[in-house]
Amino acid sequence: MWDHGSKATSPVFSASDLDVRITQPNRNRTSNDTDLMKQSKNNHNGESSGNQTNDPLSSTLSERERKTLHSSYVQAGIKWMGMLHGISSAVAEMKNGLLVVTVTLPESYSKPVKDEMFIRILKNCREWNCLEMERRMRRLYLIVYSDKGKAGFMVRSDEMDNEEFVQRAREIREFGKTRKLLYDRIYEREEVMGM
Repeated sequence: MWDHGSKATSPVFSASDLDVRITQPNRNRTSNDTDLMKQSKNNHNGESSGNQTNDPLSSTLSERERKTLHSSYVQAGIKWMGMLHGISSAVAEMKNGLLVVTVTLPESYSKPVKDEMFIRILKNCREWNCLEMERRMRRLYLIVYSDKGKAGFMVRSDEMDNEEFVQRAREIREFGKTRKLLYDRIYEREEVMGM
C-alpha cells in the first residue's frame, strides 16, 4: 500500500528484475534459479562468474545448468514414465553444442518407443526456454539402452502382496547395473526443432 504523504522512494525491484519477471511469468523460482539469473546478468555486464564459461549462451552447459535442465526434464514427464512403465531418461551433458540424452528401457517393456517422445518432453520442459537451448544446441545425441530392472513402479497398496513388493523393489535396486546398448542416433538441430 502506498503512503501518498511520504516522499518518493526507489522501487523494491530493479528494471532487470522486472525484465526477468516479464520474460518468465509462470515460474516458481528457487535460489538456484536466482543464482543462474545473477550469473547470466553478470556475464552480460562483462563480469566473470568463475564458472566454466563467461558466455551465457555458450554451447557447453555448466554442471549447474545441466542439473537444472535434467530436473526440469524429469518433472515435465519422465518421472511418470518411470513410475508407470519403468523407463528412465537423463540429460547427461552438453559440450560444444552436442546435447547427450540417455534413455533406459526395461527389457520387459514390449511397446514400441519413439525417440520423438523423449525429445518433445525435453523441448517442452520449463528450463529448455530459460536456458535458451534452441539457440545453444546444435545436435542432440540420443543413446537408448535396455536393462533387466525397472526405473520405478506405481501400484495401489491393496493390490500387491509383500512378496511382490519386495521383488519390484529388487528390480529398482538393480536398475542400471545390467544396461545394454540398443541403439544411438544423432539428430541435427533442425530435426529436433521440427519435432
